Amino acid sequence: MKVMTRRTKTLAFFSALMIFSVLAYDNVVCAWSNDFSKLRVAVMTTESKRAKLEEKRNGLLEDYDEDHRVIKAVEDEILALAKEYPSLLTKAHQQLEEDIQACDAEIADCLEQGMKRDGKTVAKLETQKKELKRLLKSYPLNVVTPKTYDEVYCAFLHISEDEFQEAEAHVIAWNTSVAGKEAGDLRVIEINGVSYRFRWAPPGAFMMGSPETEEGREDDEALHKVTLSHGFWMLETEVTQAMWVSIMGTNPSFFRGVDLPVERVSWDDCQKFVRKLNNLGHAPASSHFALPTEAQWEYACRAGTKAPFSWGGSLNGDKANCNGTRPYGTKEIGDFLDRTTLVRKYSANPWGLFDMHGNVYEWCADWHGPYPTRVVTDPRGRANGSNRVMRGGSWGYYPQHCRSAYRGSYGVVFRDVFVGFRIVLVPEVGSIAQAFREEKTP
Repeated sequence: MKVMTRRTKTLAFFSALMIFSVLAYDNVVCAWSNDFSKLRVAVMTTESKRAKLEEKRNGLLEDYDEDHRVIKAVEDEILALAKEYPSLLTKAHQQLEEDIQACDAEIADCLEQGMKRDGKTVAKLETQKKELKRLLKSYPLNVVTPKTYDEVYCAFLHISEDEFQEAEAHVIAWNTSVAGKEAGDLRVIEINGVSYRFRWAPPGAFMMGSPETEEGREDDEALHKVTLSHGFWMLETEVTQAMWVSIMGTNPSFFRGVDLPVERVSWDDCQKFVRKLNNLGHAPASSHFALPTEAQWEYACRAGTKAPFSWGGSLNGDKANCNGTRPYGTKEIGDFLDRTTLVRKYSANPWGLFDMHGNVYEWCADWHGPYPTRVVTDPRGRANGSNRVMRGGSWGYYPQHCRSAYRGSYGVVFRDVFVGFRIVLVPEVGSIAQAFREEKTP
């Protein structure tokens, strides 16, 4: 509910021992004590100070590295605020409970005086009590007290100590399961009689986007440093028709073949597939299947490389299935097959992933939007939007659209013969982190 700033008159029928502030909530008058008003202001002030300090930090990151003492000093200020924040929420919650009790007492008083329960005065008090109870959700108890700057967002998103401990347990279990893994290591999971081959992408940092000198570069490819704090397993190929049919029961594809990529699937369709896959219970403990984030996708596509393609700077349909009649980085005109091809027809990238360039576009989890200009960790794109990201180009598109940095996008119900997807296996904390990280997305 959006709080209106206009104050109304003090409600005379509340306890004479308490002075109540009155605000309008969606045309409902809500009253609370001056003590709560002060605590509410303290909470909002802390949130505002934190936001300003985060803005200051982001500005400084344009001139300093993340580990520079200037950055660390600002992070220490933010952390100090975050450590005070949970206790402010607790005090506000407790004061709201006292206000609710005072409201109950006033209702009882009115009833003792012979007022009707469904009469105007008591009904108004009941409505106000309901709104005060709803406010309790905005001031929860047991919010985690962060120990480091990296945990600050957990406090400001009201993550509880129990939720945080659960997330930490998942991280420990995940890290134990992947200890010693090298980039490109293989993991095979059998699901409904079909083999899902995943390749390991270790935690790391890379430059996402493209340099201004790259041929065919688009305006939304701003080069920026990205750190991925958790490794993940990425499906070796696009989701095949054999995989899709074994889970969904039908085949939407135009080009048919068990080892061809499934196509004509929307972003929404892919999410339904992922949900059904997870419900089968084949994901290892402390992990789940998901669409990759855009950052995960490009990180895995590049596999440590920096050129337009994982093999170098040219493509004309020779190394990936695309429309090679308009070659990239070479003058030699190549093939245009005018259809999808088997998922392992072309060579894999350095981490053992096939068709990261061409064949079918691949849906990502993110909404499409401008990149940040600063250093970021575990980005998940915008909190909302109109189009979801798709990556990798396809058999019907020119080589420049198959570059590692190229970004396509369409609405969530869009389906086409050019579009498929692949999945990742990520730590269970990732589903919690997704909610966490959205707080950091402008």
